[in-house]
Amino acid sequence: MNQPCTLPGGTAQAGPASHAPYLPPVPRPPHDPLTLVLNGRLGWQALPGKPPAVPAATIGPLGECGALALLPLPGSGRTLWEASGSFGGLALPRHLALASLGPCQQALLLFDARGRRLLRFDPCACAFTDTFCLRPQDPRLPAGPATLAARCGRLYLADPAARRVVVLNAATGAARGVWRAPLATPPCDAGSRLDDWQPAALAVAPNGDIWVGDRMHGLLLRFAASGCVLERHDGFGAVAALAATCDGRLLVAAEGAEAVVCYDPATRRRLDPPQRPADLAGAFAPLPLTVHADGSVDLSALCSPPCAAPCVFDPSGTLLEDPPDAPPDAWPATGTWHSQALDSGISDCVWDRIVLGASLPAHTRLAIDVLTAETALQPADLFDSGDWQPALALHPEPDGTTAFDGVDYMLRARPGRFLWLRLRLDGNGTATPSLACLAIDFPRISWRRYLPAIFGAEPVSAEFTDRWLALFDRQFRDIESRIDGQARLFDPLSAPAGGRQDFLGFLAGWLGLGSGLSALPLARQRAFIRHAARAFAWRGTPRGLTHTLYLFLGLQRWCGYSADAAACVPCATAIPERFRWRPPRLLLEHYILRRWLFLGFGRLSDNARLWGERIVNRSRLGAGAPPAAMPGCPLPASAGGDDCEPCVGATHAGRHGAARPDKSADESARIGVTQLKTAQDPWRDPFHVYAHKLSVFVPAACVREPALARALAQLLKADVPAHVQATLVPVAPRFRIGVQAMLGLDAVIGYRAAPVTLDAMKLGRATVLGGTDRDGGARALRVGTRRVGMDTTMQ
Repeated sequence: MNQPCTLPGGTAQAGPASHAPYLPPVPRPPHDPLTLVLNGRLGWQALPGKPPAVPAATIGPLGECGALALLPLPGSGRTLWEASGSFGGLALPRHLALASLGPCQQALLLFDARGRRLLRFDPCACAFTDTFCLRPQDPRLPAGPATLAARCGRLYLADPAARRVVVLNAATGAARGVWRAPLATPPCDAGSRLDDWQPAALAVAPNGDIWVGDRMHGLLLRFAASGCVLERHDGFGAVAALAATCDGRLLVAAEGAEAVVCYDPATRRRLDPPQRPADLAGAFAPLPLTVHADGSVDLSALCSPPCAAPCVFDPSGTLLEDPPDAPPDAWPATGTWHSQALDSGISDCVWDRIVLGASLPAHTRLAIDVLTAETALQPADLFDSGDWQPALALHPEPDGTTAFDGVDYMLRARPGRFLWLRLRLDGNGTATPSLACLAIDFPRISWRRYLPAIFGAEPVSAEFTDRWLALFDRQFRDIESRIDGQARLFDPLSAPAGGRQDFLGFLAGWLGLGSGLSALPLARQRAFIRHAARAFAWRGTPRGLTHTLYLFLGLQRWCGYSADAAACVPCATAIPERFRWRPPRLLLEHYILRRWLFLGFGRLSDNARLWGERIVNRSRLGAGAPPAAMPGCPLPASAGGDDCEPCVGATHAGRHGAARPDKSADESARIGVTQLKTAQDPWRDPFHVYAHKLSVFVPAACVREPALARALAQLLKADVPAHVQATLVPVAPRFRIGVQAMLGLDAVIGYRAAPVTLDAMKLGRATVLGGTDRDGGARALRVGTRRVGMDTTMQ
């Protein structure tokens, strides 16, 4: 007889005892395999060290995407050590400087050492012109080669021959100062004194300080903008070129040195020396011009309008007829690369397949070998091991470059927890194969588990069954992966854009935005589509149109903007929140411009006016304005009912009752002034003119580009109601009273800066002299009314 038993949950029930809660779960294979991805962004996990027989590493990340390729031979192509001091095109050559003359104005300056001239690039003429009042023998100009740098409207010229640094005004060429050899440098001791120096290199730090390279003593000196020495760094040799990265590091090129030094002034450490300019491309801000290896520059992008053909100028500012050829790259014939141990975390793991994306020029080759083991091996054991098994070998077409994108190969390696990869790249000397991405799937999950066990009774038949079923399994997994990643297609921030899989444009079509968004940058397109649906509830209203224009113009992200303190001008006073920058209104409804007189509320002034037929220039036959009905004047009844019309005649009663001729009848119609209107509704002319009109103020740059202008016109056509007449008004960066000076729409009044404080500011740009106190105090210093020493006391 069965007795009731007590289960672990504490519930008593009748029936046989069950031990299922105490048993371990039944192991089930995973539905999808895991994937390990190697690329330039996630890292290649290269094995440290190299085989003993190889003199140097020949394979490494190359280019912006970090693809694995053969490294160029030393001395070939663009190098960091170039005679022009541009560090492979990352910085401007030493004879050029890009100076900022205002918020939206820059000037490209060039010093011609042969002609001893200081030139400025003219975008309209697309040539260098002599705009400074400096003679060729002016003592302010260096007598030989010099290095230029610019910061905050100042131009610095390092003159090694005269052993000085000249500071000029970048706009006028006026002298602002001369830096001689600093007698004392930090730390101020007996050994820090410099009786002489030879400044040969300049660089501008991100915080505005100036780095000067002393060729004579091998020093790097950091100067403030006022000319004070702040730091001193020794041991760099004969400094020839200097450049500062965006994060404050320095690149130092010295004469006779084999490599460029990467130096961190904050920690006083020398970092690993970079090999190629591509290794430091992300550390420098992009230049608006192209720098060639010989120091010549292509300024076609700076011309106004931009030139389609290259406009290359040599170091003397002369236009070259033929652009110089870039130095060719030379590649090694072969190279080998080993990966670190790739840990699956699964004992006796069967590694499934390799999926790769590669590009192979003609007459090149890519081969991959694999090695598996249950325990981690030492690098020496990997190099000498004979257990490497070939995984794949790629050969391109005889002519042209062959792309292998998403090609997968099943691995035939032994089971093991760890996996190592060995890549062999073979080039033809003029090109290199490149591996952009490599993905490894593990463990092997085959459809064989659904078949009878006889299909996997022994290893050979099991492998054949797995490889045969993989032909179908791969197709179904591709469909499943698309379904798994389908959610990203409906998110504007992750939807693919451009090409055959342009799902972002498909989302824009769902929202009725059309194809006009293609003229916007990709980031602004995604933000516009993401937030456009929120304005559907406000569509047809000024709020909805303003929100849509903010998204189109990219002003939405500036709604909570707070400007930082400027480095070139004195700091402004603490700006209250109500005076901070806000996005402009952009919309002006014309009914706001009415200046009519209302009975009981109006007042005669510039803000009030009477209205009549001149609003629409209407012509009326017989009288200029409809007179009011006079006492005793018969009013004929209309045929439609009791409505009546006032008398209209050639004469009407005057002020004292006497009849006089109506002169307005002769002045009503004028050729070229008035118009014959067919609409019989003159009493509501002001409402017909002002009630349905709208002005949209946008930056002039949106209208200047044809693609953006068409996109903006399509946007207004779709969002402005049909009964509203919208006029697009481009706003240029200027202030014209009476023409373009509507505050809040196309004109802004800046907030007043802090007054000048003694011993804290210098009179110059953006300095304001203080007036009287707000409370009218008598002790305030006011220019023109106070005399220093007579009725004013300095404290």
